[in-house]
Amino acid sequence: MQVRVGVASNFLPTAKEISTEFERVHETQVILSSASTGKLYAQISQGAPFDVFLSADSIRPRTLIEQGIGEKGSLFTYAVGQLALIGKQISPDLQVKRQISESDFKFLAIANPVTAPYGVAAKEVLKNLDLWASVQSKMVRGENVSQALQFVISENAELGLVSYSQVKLLNWQSVNFVVVPESLHTPIQQQGIVIRQNNIVAAYVQFLQSSKSREIIQRHGYRLP
Repeated sequence: MQVRVGVASNFLPTAKEISTEFERVHETQVILSSASTGKLYAQISQGAPFDVFLSADSIRPRTLIEQGIGEKGSLFTYAVGQLALIGKQISPDLQVKRQISESDFKFLAIANPVTAPYGVAAKEVLKNLDLWASVQSKMVRGENVSQALQFVISENAELGLVSYSQVKLLNWQSVNFVVVPESLHTPIQQQGIVIRQNNIVAAYVQFLQSSKSREIIQRHGYRLP
């Protein structure tokens, strides 16, 4: 048997480690498909054959349940995401507003707020710091938060507002970052739902909420729900 999981791009490295542990215990293959939350939502709405949807927000999973696509009563929060501001110029000692307003940069990368919850959070941060209007001409938007991070890694953008969990995994000597205070944006409640229920899917969802998985999730830079 297989478990087919649509997973938000920011959570893919974490989902891979959790799924490897699950496969070892249950001798079942987990197939992970990663994209922005908005894109996965659209695919599921159009009949994509996922068993589980691990979103980076709480809106799309609830909407799918309301539409009768997700299983009623299956909604759960598996992680709470954090944002990080990254770039070579970043100083751990300066506040986020000063980092952005005083840095000499051509481009700031964020995920697209239309399709990616981390993009929504980045937009909220910039608006709350009264910087949204002033950075419009310098902003580049990735389809998802992974692509936004790639813009910075490839040096196509000097700064990025991206997922802290992905920054934490980087083995990149020249990166500096600061974790963005959660007071600057709405909590990134990452929620999951079951699309097609069976015993092995139920076991996978249960494993996602186990102490083993929670240890992995926390180690990867998320807060626990």
